[in-house]
Amino acid sequence: MDEYDHIRLKAVKRQIKITILHQQDMLKTIDKLLEKKVEE
Repeated sequence: MDEYDHIRLKAVKRQIKITILHQQDMLKTIDKLLEKKVEE
């Protein structure tokens, strides 16, 4: 694996981490909305 591939893979990894964090935040928000619905 050359330097270019290595840098590209690291960038992809970082992008995936950001996506996962964003999706986890969305899940928390959705859970809160669902809980509110149940309480009503």
